[in-house]
Amino acid sequence: MTKDKLIELSKMYSIEEIAKIIDKSVATVYRALHKYNIPLPTAKNSKKDRNTIIAYLYKEKGYKLTEIAKMFNVSRQRIHQILQKQERNCE
Repeated sequence: MTKDKLIELSKMYSIEEIAKIIDKSVATVYRALHKYNIPLPTAKNSKKDRNTIIAYLYKEKGYKLTEIAKMFNVSRQRIHQILQKQERNCE
């Protein structure tokens, strides 16, 4: 996936949609966007996408709260709050 193609896709699709299009994980797409300093897609559901990515990185990939906080430039406590909210929404 080239940087230009990723920029083009990020203008039209959410991170989850990009992952489906290129047949990669959401975490891989996020890392590529971060690597190339491409802003996260600003779709209507971008907060939902972000929270889904955070939950995925924590639960499925085993990232620590501090690692995720660094990726998203927020506090560890904020990541904890997001994960708690995700849990409540799943119940």
